[in-house]
Order: sequence, then C-alpha cells, then structure tokens
Amino acid sequence: MTIAIVGAAGAIGRSVADAYRAHGEGVRLVGRSAPPLEALRQRGDEVVLADVATAKGCVEALHGADTAVYALGVPYTKAAFAAYPAMMKEFMAAAKNNGVKRVLLITNVYPYGKPSTARVAENHPRVPCSVKGQYRKEQEDILLACSDGSVETISLRLPDFYGPDVPGSMM
Repeated sequence: MTIAIVGAAGAIGRSVADAYRAHGEGVRLVGRSAPPLEALRQRGDEVVLADVATAKGCVEALHGADTAVYALGVPYTKAAFAAYPAMMKEFMAAAKNNGVKRVLLITNVYPYGKPSTARVAENHPRVPCSVKGQYRKEQEDILLACSDGSVETISLRLPDFYGPDVPGSMM
C-alpha cells in the first residue's frame, strides 16, 4: 500500500509519515516547497514536489496511491483560508479519478463554531462563527460528499496543533 501524505514537510505531515513508516507502510511525501522535501529525501523517503492547488499537482501527488492523508496547511490569513474549498475540490476529483480508496483530512475544530452543548462530540452541529471556520467547513463538506462508496473519507478534527516543530506552539 502506498500512502500519499500531502503537506509532508509540516509538523503534522512529518509525524504522520513517521507513524506509518514505523508500521511498515510505504509513504510518498508530497509538498510544494523543494528545500524541506530535500531533507526528507535524504532520509530515503519517496518525495514528490507538487502544488495541490492545481489539478496537475493533485494527479502528481496521488499517482499510484491507495490512501491519501491531507495535512496541508496554509498561512494563517483569511485570504489563504479562502483557498481551502477549491483546493479540496481539485484534490477529491483527482483522488476519485486515480483510484485512491481512502482520504483522511487532518483539520481543526473551526467548523464547529461556538459550543452549543457542554461536550463537543463529532456529531456537534457545525455552525462556524468565523470566516476561517466557514472555509474549513466548506472544505470538509466537499470531502464528506465524496464518500460515495468509491472513496472512503474521514475528517480528523484536532483542537490544536502543538509540539516542538509547530510555529506558535506553547511547547
């Protein structure tokens, strides 16, 4: 099995790659910037330089993959977040057209908005209270709409990203 990890040069992508590799899975590390990918290539990993904001880049990223992990981050601005829905449309079209069986989106809890219950579980209403949350909800809606039997999809919503390699982390 080949697992394409999009956003592989980021803290989440590197951690996901390490976990899959530790379990003996083949990984393809996909990113849009050559310098961080070169460091990963020197570890012996398969790397692909691709811009998944384009149809061509999505096909390059997913070629021959059974599973895709979408851990791509964009700069923390409203303008950058606005690209998430269109990028996910391109990505999911390429996944379906190239025989990818599973897509995991690693995202955040922005689509939930403000808690309406004491406990926020996966079935909590998604009512974003910010522009960034709305874009993430649209991204997730596109992903989940593609779960039609040909592609299995899941959205992993993390409340925060932290650790030694995460910019702005408290650790």
